[in-house]
Amino acid sequence: MKKNKTTNDVRTWGEKIAAFRKQSKMTQLDLSLKTGITRDQISRLERGKSQPKLETIILIEKALNIPGWSLIEESVREAAQYRDQQKEENSRIITHIMNELSRRNLTVDELQIIEKAILCMADSIHGK
Repeated sequence: MKKNKTTNDVRTWGEKIAAFRKQSKMTQLDLSLKTGITRDQISRLERGKSQPKLETIILIEKALNIPGWSLIEESVREAAQYRDQQKEENSRIITHIMNELSRRNLTVDELQIIEKAILCMADSIHGK
């Protein structure tokens, strides 16, 4: 059974390509003929079995008559929203941990060290 996506979920490249293709009322074969990309490769892209190169995205955008960079702009926007959601979630988690730790018999220095460690871990998870 497929999991229902919420509006906050980030769509994959394949989901975006498939959505634009279907919106244009094209089959995978139609898109293949217009782009020169094999139907099998389009199928793999849409199923998330491979990631498109920039040239491929541009070919697909042109073939589907969608404004240039639409797929990329949407991906950047979704990534920024996801990053913001993760920051909010991390902040809630850190606050919860710090509240729990403050109930323990720890010194202020120990709490500050733990907080710094948690923030460093959160930064490393997000590639900072």
